[in-house]
Amino acid sequence: MVTRVQFVPRYIAVTKLPHSASLYAGYGLFVQPLHYTSPMPTIHRLPNMTIRVNVPDHLPPHVHVVMGDRRDASVDLATLAVISHTLRESDIADALVWIDAHRALAARVFKECNP
Repeated sequence: MVTRVQFVPRYIAVTKLPHSASLYAGYGLFVQPLHYTSPMPTIHRLPNMTIRVNVPDHLPPHVHVVMGDRRDASVDLATLAVISHTLRESDIADALVWIDAHRALAARVFKECNP
């Protein structure tokens, strides 16, 4: 028995292919839905947080700072304003320094991921 795995967005399709054509009866396509997650390209990793971009996402251009405990904040790339109900600017100070220094890179990634 040969198993082929094919990746489809948000699904994994596994097809079992027997060695003999006469054994095809009873085999077919098995599709298992994955848990729903939006792809979020990681731009940079810090010791306790990551800086990511949602795909697709809304304007204005911004990045998401996600803590190790899954709390997150949006940071506007033009003003560095922090939009969050769970984090303060002092919680993500290291990320704000990195975002300020690499604003052009973050804006380019946002534009590529959200045309």
